Amino acid sequence: MAACGSHPTSVPVSAPAGDPLPGLSAQELALFEAGRTAFNRQFTPEDGLGPRFNENSCEACHTEPMAGGTGETIVTKATRTGSDGRCDL
Repeated sequence: MAACGSHPTSVPVSAPAGDPLPGLSAQELALFEAGRTAFNRQFTPEDGLGPRFNENSCEACHTEPMAGGTGETIVTKATRTGSDGRCDL
């Protein structure tokens, strides 16, 4: 994402991994919590869990330093900037 992102105009705010950023509105916090619920959900084959999944939930792999963090698997992604200056994943 850093390769495609723009430079921030202010100092980024941080929070411990797995926690919402401070200063979120009630709506943003509700969206964060909905995302956390989906992230922690355990899927089954009946839900559509398919062969591309490594585990039955996102949190099963994304555990470092806590749920919501990174995983042990190294993922390499390449991006390029198109002639229009936009990022092309």
